[in-house]
Amino acid sequence: MKAYIKLEGDVTAEDSFYFKELANLIKTECDLSVKVEETKPEPGVKDGGLATGLNIASIASLTLTGIQTLFSTLQYWESRQGNGELRPKYSVLVIVYTRTYKERHLLKNLSAEKVIELQEIIYQHRLLPSFENEYIKVQILKHQ
Repeated sequence: MKAYIKLEGDVTAEDSFYFKELANLIKTECDLSVKVEETKPEPGVKDGGLATGLNIASIASLTLTGIQTLFSTLQYWESRQGNGELRPKYSVLVIVYTRTYKERHLLKNLSAEKVIELQEIIYQHRLLPSFENEYIKVQILKHQ
């Protein structure tokens, strides 16, 4: 099973910074390898491009506790993005596609029971032969 996180919308340097922060949190808290996908840098700019996607390797090696940690890390990151404002800057949309299960959920709207159900579904499918259409995708939706 593959896992991918995508930042939707027009990406700014600030968005890219927060997105790279999420990548570092996942590396640190979940002990996973994360590859940051970036746009091509503008000509004459020393820095790399803006971060727009994260590929998470070794999702199949996660235990149920590891999957719980990944969800907790996403929830923690989402909760920190308000910057003291009443409205957060981003929402996290979790999409799980397996042979038997296809659903999309805003992370902040999930009940504790639904989070546990999703984690168990991911855990059960992690060691099965993976098909191209089986994946976990997390979309970071930017508020205007």
